[in-house]
Amino acid sequence: MLENVGIPTLGVDIRLIAQTGQDQCAAILKAEDPLFAKTACTRLATYTTLPDMKVVVVPPIMPHSQSPCQIDCRKVHCAWSRPTIEARLTFGTKSHAVKLSKAGNYKGPGSKITTQVQQIPDGWMVKLIGLGVTVSEQDIINTIPISERPLKVELGEPSYVVDSEFDTTIIKSMLLESGPLERWEVSSNSKSKRFNAYGTFLDESSASDAASTLNNKPLSFSKTTRLSVSVVASAKFKIPTKIYGMVRPRITAQKQIWDRQYIQFSEFPSKGQYQVLKLEGDNHQLVVQAKEYIEKIVKGDIVRMEGKDLRCGNFRKDGKEFKKVQVIEDTFNVLIVPDIRKSQFRILGRKAVPKDTLESITKMLQDCISESHVIELDELDFRWATSGGFRLLRSQLGSGIACLDITSRYKRILIRGSKADYNNAMTIIATRRVLPRDTDSRPGMECPTCFCEPDEPIRMSCDHVYCSDCFVQMCVAEMTTTGEFLICCPKTNSYGGVCNQAFSLSEIQEHLPSETFDDVLTKSFESYIVRHPADFTYCPTPDCDQVYRITSHDSEYPNIFTCKKCLKSTCTTCQASHPGKPCSKAKLSNALSDKMKEELGIKGCPRCSRLIEKTDGCNHITCKCGAHVCWVCLAPFEVPAECYDHMRRIHGGIGI
Repeated sequence: MLENVGIPTLGVDIRLIAQTGQDQCAAILKAEDPLFAKTACTRLATYTTLPDMKVVVVPPIMPHSQSPCQIDCRKVHCAWSRPTIEARLTFGTKSHAVKLSKAGNYKGPGSKITTQVQQIPDGWMVKLIGLGVTVSEQDIINTIPISERPLKVELGEPSYVVDSEFDTTIIKSMLLESGPLERWEVSSNSKSKRFNAYGTFLDESSASDAASTLNNKPLSFSKTTRLSVSVVASAKFKIPTKIYGMVRPRITAQKQIWDRQYIQFSEFPSKGQYQVLKLEGDNHQLVVQAKEYIEKIVKGDIVRMEGKDLRCGNFRKDGKEFKKVQVIEDTFNVLIVPDIRKSQFRILGRKAVPKDTLESITKMLQDCISESHVIELDELDFRWATSGGFRLLRSQLGSGIACLDITSRYKRILIRGSKADYNNAMTIIATRRVLPRDTDSRPGMECPTCFCEPDEPIRMSCDHVYCSDCFVQMCVAEMTTTGEFLICCPKTNSYGGVCNQAFSLSEIQEHLPSETFDDVLTKSFESYIVRHPADFTYCPTPDCDQVYRITSHDSEYPNIFTCKKCLKSTCTTCQASHPGKPCSKAKLSNALSDKMKEELGIKGCPRCSRLIEKTDGCNHITCKCGAHVCWVCLAPFEVPAECYDHMRRIHGGIGI
């Protein structure tokens, strides 16, 4: 399908997802090209032979270090006033007319009602301007005290006649001038003071352009009504269910405040291990404040364990340290989340945890965490350990005390125990005694990190077998190193060579807990950013740590980056904010915007970018570069026959 509309599939990751119990299926497409999503949506929309197919852009998910939530600013809120009528009230006395005309005296139905008073031959007239069209003469009379009621009430004609389908079509067409829409929704709330509709664009730059060019623009179907257009900021959170279950009362307590600020807060049904939350609002500053509140609550209070080595093995569900932490949780009715990578604990409660309670929890955690001692290994020590020495050490000290920590950058033994355990380990290493392999053990079945028979074995793509816990510890250890982030197999052969095969992210994900894998993704992302300074830069807001991809000056479509932290919008080409204006640094051939090209009836050749025009005839266009182009989706072909075949198969005809 992609190739049928002229999109190369080389380098595109395609994953099919079957829909249980349905005839349809879904597919997720990923590519490094930042323009791939927009191009694919535009061209696949022309696939007339599959009219029910829906194509949408999925915003990329940044690692948690960049933002714990997903921000989307592709949606705009359109609002316009409902029709109003004018009422003319005739009074016999000036005092009654003046009293009603004073600001705030009339409390009848309507949005912004203004009053005007003037003298007429029959007395005094008060005009009520801005009344709802459903208001009747009797409704007006009932709001005025009996002794002050007018002699006569007359209602004028509505400011315009509502044709919902026609009116919303007009507004939708105005939005389409800024770019293609992924979704269009019209609110059905008949009690609101204004008509409301929401359009979601394929990219943020189109939404920003629509808001800057259409806001406060007069509407063709009403001389007195103007259109209000604003970008809706959306923040979506994916929070572990266990954490959200603890902090939910503190988050939902803010809902009344958010309602008053016109910020919509939504909870979606829990799926698996995560709960999804969503914030939406037109006021970006208030959305940022609400987002930061949720982030702060979910982060919890940090308990830093200085000098403690929080290894994954300490918190296995069947480990004694894990059970001690559970006792502390039950005692104080809190949730304790160990952050292995940062060597700290996060404490979360249904209410704010008092300072004295936090101090008590900190002391109890320090008491329940085993001491950690590090023994650095030189080449001689390492050869001893791999030849049966570590096997002897572990058998002498007991299970769970000694652990080999081997990475591509260092080799060491970790002792999780007392000072006496550490001294015994040093004595055993000094003797250089070894423990031969059991005769029953299979040759070659030795964990590359602990050099023992694998416990809960996992086989990697390089065909080497690890202990399940050893592999997790090796990945955690690699995250603490500097330089390029790469998790490789440290297995050595009998000749001293190292396997050194790098594991893919998909392979690592298969064998790591979800929290640990999130940390691996974060470290991998940070490493990539450091190694590609020309491709990425930081948000221009001072002290903001969010990064975005730079668009080159010769890019055909400069993008808009909306910071996930402060919601500041920046052009990725010139690194400045200029909503509704073309980028001065974009390539000159882009001087004609997509909107201008559409108005002029011209397009760009997909092969050479030369402008082409269709004056008459079918949808087959021949460019001067020799490309045969489908005018509908701009798919290029080598010969005319291929183009005609494509138009018949994909678009249902050649366009005549």
